[in-house]
Amino acid sequence: MNTDYLRSFVEVVRRGSFSDAARALGVSQPTISFQVQRLEEEASAKLLERQGGRVALTDAGTLFLRFAERVLTEESGLRESMKTLRKVIGGRLALGASTIPGEYILPRLLGAFLQRYPAVQATIAVADTSIIVDKVQAREVDIGFIGAEVKRRGLVVRRLQDDEVLLLAPPKHPFAKRGSIRVEALEGQPLVVREEGSGTQRSLEQLLKARGFNLGHARPQLVVGSSQAVITAVEAGVGLGFVSAMAAQASLALGRTKSITLKGLSLKRGIYYTYAEKQADTHLLQTFLAFLAEAAPVT
Repeated sequence: MNTDYLRSFVEVVRRGSFSDAARALGVSQPTISFQVQRLEEEASAKLLERQGGRVALTDAGTLFLRFAERVLTEESGLRESMKTLRKVIGGRLALGASTIPGEYILPRLLGAFLQRYPAVQATIAVADTSIIVDKVQAREVDIGFIGAEVKRRGLVVRRLQDDEVLLLAPPKHPFAKRGSIRVEALEGQPLVVREEGSGTQRSLEQLLKARGFNLGHARPQLVVGSSQAVITAVEAGVGLGFVSAMAAQASLALGRTKSITLKGLSLKRGIYYTYAEKQADTHLLQTFLAFLAEAAPVT
């Protein structure tokens, strides 16, 4: 039964009239009448008798009132217990993240989680995807957030959300005027690339390889250690660079770089989180993993 309907019924009994109960609950009198009628239908019995402008309980109504009060008391107790449970969930969360999830995704997620569970303390270590996976496997962090899917024994990997890798060019580059190119046009072009172990770089190589293009056919002009370094180098005219759309927003908005479309090729990749299969055995970790499952897309 709907607890709001039960609450309305109890209020009618306490105040002796439908109109007084409606005013107390801030709803219309027809709403209260409808709710009580539905309860009578569910109970298959008349619960209230109208006597002038007042109401009185029938024998069935007296029995039903005890039931309604008991249910509402239990509901109130449950709500308080849940509030208490949220307060007592505490401890330390050691998290690791590669650059993109560590700078653009995890802080937002973690902020929402800490608002819900203020007794929790958390740390975030930011490094390349390969290093974060090593830290998870070595139990140095509880959960790792990475920019490429990995397969390692004993690790659980879940998709958190999608991301898109963009090809950026300096505004005066010939490709910037064209707006879109074939992937083969990258051959021989100077590139600013991420270091080995980068999730963005690994995802990019896999996406291009599926199209039959080996990124090694381009010319790595500069190897850097972060997405922001790629963007800065592209802005300086060093070469073309691939970065996450999340990292590129400000540079594109200011006109410091241009996004180039690769014809017939989508550079969408996943952002994942991973944890040791036998490590998620604490209430805090289980609660955080359940929170992440809520945030993840339905597949």
